[in-house]
Amino acid sequence: MNQVLYVYAPVSFSFAFYWLQTPEEGASTSIYAAVSPELEGVGGIYLYNEQRTKSTDVSYDEELQRRLWTESCKMTRISDVGCRDL
Repeated sequence: MNQVLYVYAPVSFSFAFYWLQTPEEGASTSIYAAVSPELEGVGGIYLYNEQRTKSTDVSYDEELQRRLWTESCKMTRISDVGCRDL
């Protein structure tokens, strides 16, 4: 088992360098959304690296949204009053 970790750890850390962001890079899209004049009054959009983009297709499935809301209400024991509007 230890032999696997000796091989896996250096490889995973070398690849992580390409995927991980600094705190500044990670915060840049949130800051952009908060202060950008062209997004003033705009809502309901998805941003990735300061660019508007489409969310995954499954996120637009209204039936799945209803089921998720209903199950979330059950799990948290919150009344689902008002969720019929989804």
